[in-house]
Amino acid sequence: MFRHAFLALALFSGAALVHADSPATSSSSVTDPAAYAQQIKQLRDARVARLTSPNGWLSLIGLEWLKVGANRVGMAADNDIVLKAGPAHLGTVTLGKDGSLHIALAKDSGATIDGKTVADAALIDDAHATGTTDPTMVSFGHANFYVIDRDGRKALRVKDSDAETRTHFLGLDYFPTDPSWRITADWVPFNPAHKMEIGSVIGTIDKVDVPGAFDLPLDLLISLLKDDEGKIDLDIPISGDVGDPQFDFGSVVAKEVADLLGDIIASPFKALAGLLGGGGEALD
Repeated sequence: MFRHAFLALALFSGAALVHADSPATSSSSVTDPAAYAQQIKQLRDARVARLTSPNGWLSLIGLEWLKVGANRVGMAADNDIVLKAGPAHLGTVTLGKDGSLHIALAKDSGATIDGKTVADAALIDDAHATGTTDPTMVSFGHANFYVIDRDGRKALRVKDSDAETRTHFLGLDYFPTDPSWRITADWVPFNPAHKMEIGSVIGTIDKVDVPGAFDLPLDLLISLLKDDEGKIDLDIPISGDVGDPQFDFGSVVAKEVADLLGDIIASPFKALAGLLGGGGEALD
């Protein structure tokens, strides 16, 4: 199971090239275990630092979708959008039919807009922030929000540096670092980049660039398909008349295996889900 999952991660860039040549030496034989462990530790430490930063994902406390027109915002129950942190009445965010955004702060909100004490301002969402410009940040106490745009729908992404998910974070658990799992592969760039559609947790489809593919040895792919006993158990449909003297069982199997590998390369999560008995659509 873990081997199959690891294969999925290895192919997550969107594609992989498979060749029959094996590397002359294994990656573990040319890697200093101590240096490799330190490299992994640095990556893990950097991830924790991003998560636990005041504006990291652990500070997220709300995703509030805006309706066209006026949206009153604050902690009080009479607001259109009730926040988990901030003043009772923060202000009003107005979403125009043309997608324009404007905020008017309540008189005693104590909030700032991009660090400035102003009464109102236009808001720039993350999809329309260009170059070095960030989305407009509305800050109040230890919390803040900015507007995100997802397929034309706009929402407030609200964060709080004092969120319990951040202040009570206990860290991440990992398996011990094992250099034998380190894989060396050639990077083959795509020119131009390929496009991949990825579903999000909010139901949108994001199109992302796939800049290239890993060139992996065929024996690696085969080894990842093996179970703990070294066997490969695949459900491969075969059609044909076995009573026909011209029927070549070996050729049929070879073709089906080649098609299977092609499916894994083209759509790794769907293919692996099918092999493991899961739903491909849920993983792709």
